[in-house]
Amino acid sequence: MSGSKIFEIKSFSADTTRQLGRFLAHLLANASFSGKRSLVVFLKGDLGSGKTTFVLGFLKFFGIKPLAASPTFVLLKHYSPKRKKNFPFSDIYHLDAYRLSSAKDLKPLGFEKIINSPSLIFIEWPENLKGLKVKEKIVIEFKYGSKENERIISFS
Repeated sequence: MSGSKIFEIKSFSADTTRQLGRFLAHLLANASFSGKRSLVVFLKGDLGSGKTTFVLGFLKFFGIKPLAASPTFVLLKHYSPKRKKNFPFSDIYHLDAYRLSSAKDLKPLGFEKIINSPSLIFIEWPENLKGLKVKEKIVIEFKYGSKENERIISFS
């Protein structure tokens, strides 16, 4: 999926943002995918706009509760979904590209093998990965709203 905006949602709390992540997990767990290649979810937005909170909600759907939320310092986290009934992906990865500058920086992480496997890959700060080409992607953008805890989350 790419291109124009499909829909936009306002979230007024971190809990609602986590619920949106769980909702996407539910949709993907019941969707038809070939299961032979990866699906990449680009997460765009400023620091603190809800990207990691969204991923935590997604992971919770599969019974995954990471001890440390953001992969900012380790760059890449790997998870194995516990609830796999219809989920077409064998692995979930969460990549934080905040400190990276191009797709070449992914090589030491074994990203080529990951992208060519039946994995779901969340990438925060994808705009930092110049030269990254993906076949299947969803783009989710997080923006601050006018109220303190308000976030505007767009899917495209």
